[in-house]
Amino acid sequence: MRYLWLLLLCNFNCISQIKYDYIENYNWDGYWFLSTPTSGYFTDAYYSSNSSAALFGSGNDVSVYEYNWYVLPNVPVDNSNAYVFSFRLASLRLTSTSGTAGVDASDYVYVQLSTDGGTNYVNEIQIRGLFNSYWTYNATGIVSKSASGSVVTYQPTNGGNQETTGKGFAYVELLISGVSNIAIDIYARANASGEEWWFDNFRLDKVSGLGYFPEEEDDVIYIDKPKKILRITNLLGQDVDIDEKGFVIITYEDGKIVKIFN
Repeated sequence: MRYLWLLLLCNFNCISQIKYDYIENYNWDGYWFLSTPTSGYFTDAYYSSNSSAALFGSGNDVSVYEYNWYVLPNVPVDNSNAYVFSFRLASLRLTSTSGTAGVDASDYVYVQLSTDGGTNYVNEIQIRGLFNSYWTYNATGIVSKSASGSVVTYQPTNGGNQETTGKGFAYVELLISGVSNIAIDIYARANASGEEWWFDNFRLDKVSGLGYFPEEEDDVIYIDKPKKILRITNLLGQDVDIDEKGFVIITYEDGKIVKIFN
């Protein structure tokens, strides 16, 4: 069932972008930590034109792993607000389309969070492959987790093409609150041709006036629950059509505002 995270009683301008790294343009100067031939910036695929950061394997399934960290430096923040870190993820097979191409359980991505200025990092999200799985930036899977200091693993249940299974995790977000500093490392590894991790549109959004993210079932509103919708906007507060694709904010007539994970 598609669901909505309640953003409580804020107005429709409560979400604002403060940092972004779209690879081709940015104000958050991300970079690959190691200089390796199997990671860098490429124009073969992207979510927003015209490049992505990517890491790919170069050997076979028993060779040494290629790995690297994509570093998004520390951002001082106001701990009275909550924050959403998000990015787009694809697992492509551009270097090989053989029968063994696609990520396996031993190929994975970690989202690592630091709240002390970039000194110590904690794994919050792990995304693994399974049996040569693959998907594009347009796949339907979503990862959404509140930062807790404990890692949660997300993985397809079967191998192969994950484009429409809901397990091709093309949108990833980490909900962060109660902190004064946010730094992110994205750790990726793979070890065979056709095993690839592609990244685009890193961003950090501020949710003004919201000091925490709801966790309990009572704080979730389901999209099929009868309720009159008063207004729908995008994350910039601009009015959008009801059938517009992507992430939108819905303002109900009772004043409650929610963000839809579409």
